[in-house]
Amino acid sequence: MYIIIVTKVHCLSNYIWVHLKITKMQNSNYQVLVTTDYAIFTFMKGNRNVNPFNLKRITESMKVRCLFSPILVNDNMEIVDGQHRFLAQKELKLPVYYINVGDYSTEEVHILNSNSSNWRRIDYLQGYIDMGLRPYIMLKEFMDLYPALGLKNALLIATLKLKNQEKTKSKYFESGNLKTFDIQYAKKVADMVYDYKTFYDGFNRNSFVLALSNIFANKNYDHQKMLSKLSRMKGQITDQTNYKIYIDQLEEVFNFSSKNKVSLKY
Repeated sequence: MYIIIVTKVHCLSNYIWVHLKITKMQNSNYQVLVTTDYAIFTFMKGNRNVNPFNLKRITESMKVRCLFSPILVNDNMEIVDGQHRFLAQKELKLPVYYINVGDYSTEEVHILNSNSSNWRRIDYLQGYIDMGLRPYIMLKEFMDLYPALGLKNALLIATLKLKNQEKTKSKYFESGNLKTFDIQYAKKVADMVYDYKTFYDGFNRNSFVLALSNIFANKNYDHQKMLSKLSRMKGQITDQTNYKIYIDQLEEVFNFSSKNKVSLKY
């Protein structure tokens, strides 16, 4: 099978110079196609949202030099990879080079982007929200109620009562397997975390929230007793390098001036 390969593309104003070579391909079913009919393309539900800053950066770059970088589409002409490049080319009225990769779906989108530093956890969250997955919608609603927590802490709290394999390991969250969680329990824990805001500016540090989630589960822990101790010992909680040291620090505060010392370690 012989195909035409585009080796270099120069874009300037309304003119495009294309350098081509013909080569023989073994067992290749993919072809690079080109069009200026932008209407044939659609965006895939579940893909990450278009980042306006990234779009602007790519558009400005293409004005200076348009590099050959085909977008990928599936059989339904949904953009699998390259939606920012597509929008930039559309805005500049440039031809769109594309490759039909067959029956690719959201799963392949996530695989393609798994090694990209731009594919963040928040992108997975929004993607699954767009797909209508209830646990992710619940998580976003929970985050909106407690914005200081951020996604990582919100996910930690939301999954406290789930089995270990359903918790915060990225492969479960990012693969769309987050389970429905007890929102009332999550709110209770978040409210308790927020109670520490008065006594410690770093109350929403991930290692501190992890420490709190551990001591909250300890049968010896008394939340009102802890708040009472903290009100008399302001400044006793300081930044630590990991959650275990935080637990030691919290345990010391909790046991201050108490005859019967207790352990808060989970």
